[in-house]
Amino acid sequence: MSLDNYLYKICFTMTPKQAAFGGGNQFLLNFVDYLTKQQCIKIVYDLTDDDIDVIFIMDPRKLTLNKVTLDMVIKYKKKHPNIVVIHRVNDCDLPRNHVDVLDPLILKSLKDVTNVPVFVSNFTKEYFTSKGFSGQSFVILNGCNTKHFYPKKDYVQNKKIKIMTHHWSNNFNKGFEFYNALDEFVGKHPKYEFIYVGRQWADGYVPKNSKIIGPFYGNELGDILRSADIYVTGAHYENCPFHVVEALSTGLPMLYYSKLGGGLELCKKTGEEFTDVKSMFEKLELISKNIKKYRNKINTAQLDSSTCNKQYENVILGTLLKTRYKIKDVKLSPLWFKKLILWCIKIEQSNYSWSLTGFNEHKLGAVGLFAKLAKIFGKYYNFNIKNITDELNKFYKNKMYIDIEKEKVAETRQAISGLINLNHEIPEINVDTEFKEPLYFMTDKQWVNPWGAGAHLSHYLFFMKLLKRKDKIELIMEQLKKYEKPNGWYHGKPNKHYIINGIMKVFTGFDIVNEKPLLDDEYTIKLSNVMANNIIDEIIQIDDSFGGCGIYDYVYVLTKCMDNCNNPDKIEKCKDRLQKVYTTILKHQQSDGGFKYEITTDKAHKYYGEEIVPNGMIGNIHGTTLFCMALSRLDKYLNLGLKMNLAIS
Repeated sequence: MSLDNYLYKICFTMTPKQAAFGGGNQFLLNFVDYLTKQQCIKIVYDLTDDDIDVIFIMDPRKLTLNKVTLDMVIKYKKKHPNIVVIHRVNDCDLPRNHVDVLDPLILKSLKDVTNVPVFVSNFTKEYFTSKGFSGQSFVILNGCNTKHFYPKKDYVQNKKIKIMTHHWSNNFNKGFEFYNALDEFVGKHPKYEFIYVGRQWADGYVPKNSKIIGPFYGNELGDILRSADIYVTGAHYENCPFHVVEALSTGLPMLYYSKLGGGLELCKKTGEEFTDVKSMFEKLELISKNIKKYRNKINTAQLDSSTCNKQYENVILGTLLKTRYKIKDVKLSPLWFKKLILWCIKIEQSNYSWSLTGFNEHKLGAVGLFAKLAKIFGKYYNFNIKNITDELNKFYKNKMYIDIEKEKVAETRQAISGLINLNHEIPEINVDTEFKEPLYFMTDKQWVNPWGAGAHLSHYLFFMKLLKRKDKIELIMEQLKKYEKPNGWYHGKPNKHYIINGIMKVFTGFDIVNEKPLLDDEYTIKLSNVMANNIIDEIIQIDDSFGGCGIYDYVYVLTKCMDNCNNPDKIEKCKDRLQKVYTTILKHQQSDGGFKYEITTDKAHKYYGEEIVPNGMIGNIHGTTLFCMALSRLDKYLNLGLKMNLAIS
């Protein structure tokens, strides 16, 4: 996907390096890789551009890899007050025994420029709270790349129990008083060996009995860690130590210092805690007696960087939507929902291109469908109703809406339903030449394909309702009885999926007839309980995985029948089925936030046979509208709490 139309542009204050370079670098390598794979987020590492949406502070200082300082961020925000600033707080003065070196800078950032801070542990949050921080914040524990850091499938203990630790820094508070003691210990206890992975030992100490190797990173480091039996960390007051995350993810039982700080939130139940050198040796012996038992206690799944990355993306999107776009009540919404709303906003900003990649052909269809999205998400965002209706009305001619000539009836219906959804005035419509008597779709031959015949019937009912032709509605409803079966409307033996689609088309016709604003009298069309139950019995046996239209038809028909079903057990079965459909629908969401009609191929879906988007796994207005129409019904019938409005078809 071209990044000319991206969801947002984010600046990281630090430029990651493909090398061993501390935990912050490893976090950023993983997060940037996660965002880059989505192909819809533009990433920069300086403040040169004037259109940055988000600044992500890794450190407030100028460091080897961190080139954007806090002062630079403050200056940029003064010039661009709507910029969103996220500060990942992963350090403090405590681990280095400093006083007022890093802490004042972080507190200044949190007070003066940061919209939302993310602390890497509860320990870190509590520390800065004690220093005076207050306000909204998040806590997200670190995760690692589990393609590199994973446990051995068939672990076999080494003949000599291999103890290991790894650090980038050689700060003495990384635990070197304990590592010095271990060096002496393994010299006297030959059943153990100790390996230090890093650049160098602290304070010039030369180990007599231990090996120093590395530093390593990535898969090479993962292989080294997997060769060990037990991991030890004597680090003091770490915020959320990456060395612990990586070691646990490779399945190593943890021998850890009681003053580990935020690392304690990772280590509980994964090994043994020690308080001094003596207890370290006692706990080492305890773990050594049953290494496999400790390995089995480690939940490596919660250490995956994908979990951590999604949590950060959720914070970024939530803050961006609230701050930049004034979205209401989106904080507790799931990540996929936030991304979907942002996609809709970006599509509107592109003047209703079919996708973020552009493509402006057949604009009438794009805008007519988008009007439904504007209705569905109306509780969250104030879409530009005037602009939508102005775009629609550009296609109004000869008392119809025309873009694709052969589909002018369907597209006129689409445009008018858009206007209805937006509570906009409807211009004069004349479809007399399109529905001459006898009606072309009311024949046995046409109803062999209820998909097509039902669509034409629905259009006819729509326009007759709009034109207040009650006599025409009553007449065709009488004619429709010829094709009514216990489980739908059709002739012959059509495909079951075609029957469902036909029912859906008929139901949409019924719904528009029953829509009060368009007709003053009380004429309504009712579905019998018997037919509703019959349709439910058949539809819950059918697979829902047949594309965007098929899934929407499925949801629409099943929920409409639920409205007319008086069997509580059957309604519960329907809800169980709809829950599975919900899971299926979310698989159609693309990384850009929109939905794609068909996900078994990157081939683009066509709209009435016309190309609307290029090939690729990208969201588009057509697929997104279909699935959001379905989701809005699932929201109502499954009580999902998404507050989506139902739009008229």
